[in-house]
Amino acid sequence: MKISVAMCTFNGEKYIKNQLLSIVHQSRTVDEIIICDDRSTDKTLEICEKLLKNSGIDYKIYKNDHSLNVVRNFKKCYSLCSGDLIFSCDQDDVWQFDKVEKIEKAFLDNSNINLVATNAELIDSNDNIMNLSLREGIGFVMDQPQDALDWLLNRYCITGATMAMRKEFANEYYFVSKYWLHDGWLALVASLNDSLMYIDDKLIRYRLHGNNQCGIGDVDVLAHGSVDGLRKRKAKKLFHTVLTCPYYFEDYAFQKKEMYQEVLDEIEKNKWSVDKKNLNKLKECIAFWKKRSIIKEYSLKQMFLLTRSFKKSNAYEKYCESKWFSIYDYYFWTVYKLIPRRKKTQNI
Repeated sequence: MKISVAMCTFNGEKYIKNQLLSIVHQSRTVDEIIICDDRSTDKTLEICEKLLKNSGIDYKIYKNDHSLNVVRNFKKCYSLCSGDLIFSCDQDDVWQFDKVEKIEKAFLDNSNINLVATNAELIDSNDNIMNLSLREGIGFVMDQPQDALDWLLNRYCITGATMAMRKEFANEYYFVSKYWLHDGWLALVASLNDSLMYIDDKLIRYRLHGNNQCGIGDVDVLAHGSVDGLRKRKAKKLFHTVLTCPYYFEDYAFQKKEMYQEVLDEIEKNKWSVDKKNLNKLKECIAFWKKRSIIKEYSLKQMFLLTRSFKKSNAYEKYCESKWFSIYDYYFWTVYKLIPRRKKTQNI
């Protein structure tokens, strides 16, 4: 299979040399490296050119005429790749020596798989390895392709820096969403046909340095703590947010409904073939968030019936980060009934 690496860059001079070296020296040599730079003002492109010109690997470097930002920049980068497989790549991580070899084998052995994602070691700005892995930091367990959709309807758990996909899949399903980053969108679409495979091997070192596009949790606990400690810290933070920012969760529920509705709309618009069982799961998820986004409209009796039905179907466990939302919802309902909302909405 022809292997392309799609790397998007922006002012990455601090870490990009080590990332490129880890790609160039893979046990399975990649066939091409495509770099799309979003108008860096540092020495990023100079470093890339100097390192790659004697690498023996075909490469192309493009500097955008104007800033595209992350989703559109990756769309451009993927489209310029000519390989059978596209390995999505950030500028500040480090790949393990056998990453490409292991992921290519997964695709060769599983013709039904369109996207592969992996676990990662977490490192800080000085390359120190943290106690917890990327998967432990996000908090999920995914053993079979059939597990992927259930987790993706619960939380954002696939990270683009670990992803590889078939070129034809990226061509057909890439979408510039109002709500989703490219990795979350592609992962969810792949999971709807059980064509996402997760490998728990730590095939990259994923760097947390304070300027990441997305955070994954408390860095101090990730670096020095345990899974249980991180879980407790997240629960404490959630409880504090529930008490102090109740209207945040009204906005959050509305946005979650809109996010998944956008996916359903694109499925119907493009007539994508989707497993019927998984399509029903998506619709149930949308219905859950729709109902929770308008709880202030319910009577107390309706609230009781709603939460009882959600608990009976395990909906809180399926779609929320905590089962305690079965209790929190009554608090939200009371606040929404008694305290008028300020006009300014809170950021999600």
